[in-house]
Amino acid sequence: MHAHTWFLFLAATVAICLAPGPDMLFVVASAARGGARTGLDAVGGITTAMTLHVTAAALGLSALFAASATAFNVLRVVGAVYLVWLGISALRGRSPALGPSAPRAEAFRRGFLTNVTNPKVIVFFAAFLPQFVVPGAAPVALQLLELGAVFAAIGLAFDVSIALTAGALGERIGRNVRATRILDAVAGVVMIALGIELVSQSRTA
Repeated sequence: MHAHTWFLFLAATVAICLAPGPDMLFVVASAARGGARTGLDAVGGITTAMTLHVTAAALGLSALFAASATAFNVLRVVGAVYLVWLGISALRGRSPALGPSAPRAEAFRRGFLTNVTNPKVIVFFAAFLPQFVVPGAAPVALQLLELGAVFAAIGLAFDVSIALTAGALGERIGRNVRATRILDAVAGVVMIALGIELVSQSRTA
């Protein structure tokens, strides 16, 4: 992957991780009410589920690419449009409400279920990762696994930081509406800009 494409991927990944979503808010709730260790247990469950999503996406999308390069490129365009839609939703402040926390013994399980049963995560990986595959380079499955692993690692770093911060500050961090709106706005603008750039790029198979 060229340096410019890596920059786009990393920028999009950071923007998406910044946008408050069900995973982030569940980590905040768990850590704020059960301490940092409970938050980290929730992060473990979420990361485990995300690993399964990445693996499934890599295997399924690589099969699609082998069957039809045209379909794969159509998926790229759909993914770019989806990224713009995510940005618009963030700007409109449509982050989900903070849910109830779970005891530490249940944090991992609930974190796993929160992520693995969310159909939006499946759609997200299927639409997002193909934007950055380089046709004719390494095997598609390998590229998708690499991209997914980097995304999961960055998400893990963000979630761990959030768990530690929320554990230290308590419930106030989850109730700071102004901070949430600022994060929404920043992430929304970045995602829209990246989506427009990605959809405008020519793709060849």
